Amino acid sequence: MTKSQKYNECPYPWTSIHIASNGEVISCDRDLRHKNVLGNLFAESFSDVWNGEKYRRFRKAILAADLAKMGACPFCDLPYDSNKFSLRHLAQVAVVRLGVFSPVE
Repeated sequence: MTKSQKYNECPYPWTSIHIASNGEVISCDRDLRHKNVLGNLFAESFSDVWNGEKYRRFRKAILAADLAKMGACPFCDLPYDSNKFSLRHLAQVAVVRLGVFSPVE
């Protein structure tokens, strides 16, 4: 990414958790090679992983835009894609992914 592009903090570390079949908690669904393993739910409780040191360091790196050593993150386009942070896109996510405003059957 170029220096001229605006950095937007990735919301995933605060809004979702991604668990692989082997119990590994990874940074997001874009981390297909498990480069950011933040814990393992077969070995630790959810609370210990979510509030653990690895997750805290990861969140601090996201806020500081210090992603160079964060596995899959340096190659991710999400923080630089301003369309992902538009009101229209967020509304679409709310409707499609979260089922907000879905008709009751």
